[in-house]
Amino acid sequence: MADAEKIRLELASIRHPEINASFKELGMIADVRVKKSTAVVTLKLPFKEVPIRDLLVKKVKDAIKRIDENLKVMMNFEEMNEKERKNFFGIARERWTGLRKE
Repeated sequence: MADAEKIRLELASIRHPEINASFKELGMIADVRVKKSTAVVTLKLPFKEVPIRDLLVKKVKDAIKRIDENLKVMMNFEEMNEKERKNFFGIARERWTGLRKE
């Protein structure tokens, strides 16, 4: 079974589908915990309802399945604070690529 640190490292390498930056660089990974057979991931978003939220969730789940295909994934979401949002959009302005096909 995967531990939280292993999952955190895998999630840190995920690239945002519209910005040439990792989830870690963008400050999107708030918390990772493993409870029994479930990984609980808290993802920080610039706004609660971002249009690509389902795609972001899929990227997280796919990354965790690469580590342990039997691990269930539960997602929580938090909205970034003003400082985090400013950092996110600063990086986005510099590295915007638009939605990439994967």
